Amino acid sequence: MWAYRWTDRFSDLTTNVSEAAAEAFRSRRAAPPDKLAVVYNGIDTEHFQFNLQAREALRSDLLQAPSTTVFLAIGRLTEAKDYPTLLSAFARVQATREAVLWIVGSGPLEAMLRRMALDLAVSHKVVFLGTRSDVPQLLSAADVFVLSSRWEGFGLVIAEAMACKRPVVATAAYGVTEVLGNEGWLVQPGNVTALGDAMMDAANTDAQCLARQGESAKERVRENFSLSIIVQHWLKIYAMTGVGSDACDTKIKVSIKGKR
Repeated sequence: MWAYRWTDRFSDLTTNVSEAAAEAFRSRRAAPPDKLAVVYNGIDTEHFQFNLQAREALRSDLLQAPSTTVFLAIGRLTEAKDYPTLLSAFARVQATREAVLWIVGSGPLEAMLRRMALDLAVSHKVVFLGTRSDVPQLLSAADVFVLSSRWEGFGLVIAEAMACKRPVVATAAYGVTEVLGNEGWLVQPGNVTALGDAMMDAANTDAQCLARQGESAKERVRENFSLSIIVQHWLKIYAMTGVGSDACDTKIKVSIKGKR
């Protein structure tokens, strides 16, 4: 925050990825309120979309029983993502229904999380998939997407899951609430019981209701977080600050600091 304050004199504007994150900057005086703007992250809705063929192929490859409920979590294995709470919540869920938890990502806490899964007696139901390049396909294959983070500036993966029409269970961590809106289940960070109950509720929701919710969630992403929408926001910022107003001017006219 000190670095943001010190470098503010070199910029015309500081951007942040959510109102919650921007408010944190204001309260900690990282930038003057009149020089702080919110620009959400953008989602490629052509890349992130539900794919039935990918769903069937991945479930056939990774599941023993096609009817198994698949919970999916994506993110680095770090403290911020709070996987211990997710594992504990999943243990509650797995005790009442046939389910698996796929975890996509790598990080310094992997060994600890594997030991925790063993201690909770769910290691045979938790699959650590590591770093993957087929996230849209994995989202399509999942039944419920879960984010257990303690803090998130925006929650990009939430929007990606919504674009793929997946039901989302998430913690109300900073910008996540702005992304999800009313299109999923929100619980307080660190609450094992609430997270487990929300996961079970999502898994037990009627398929037709989930389908309607999925369409609504995708539309929310398209209207608020699609690349075309976000690009227009950036173009307005550049126009406001004078970037490119003179093709012959080789000087840098504006510095914009951003936080993803």
